[in-house]
Amino acid sequence: MSFLRNLLFKAARRVATDERVQRAAADAYNNEVKPRAQAAWEKAKPRLEETKADIGKIAEETDARRHPARFAGKATRRVLNELKPKSKKD
Repeated sequence: MSFLRNLLFKAARRVATDERVQRAAADAYNNEVKPRAQAAWEKAKPRLEETKADIGKIAEETDARRHPARFAGKATRRVLNELKPKSKKD
């Protein structure tokens, strides 16, 4: 088992030091990964801001330092209420 592991580690080191592999990895990162990550961040950013404001409202209603369980309960209820499917009113 250790022979196979050593062989795999040597192969990984050799591939990692190959300039062609490094260039291909950099190209893949710049052309594929980075644009997708930026798009995901832009999509998630408004929701994060909304959540930040919502937590601020909960903090105003309940002092988290004095009543941490109450604060956590309110935050949990708001999250669960958002996750519930909306009832259809026909």
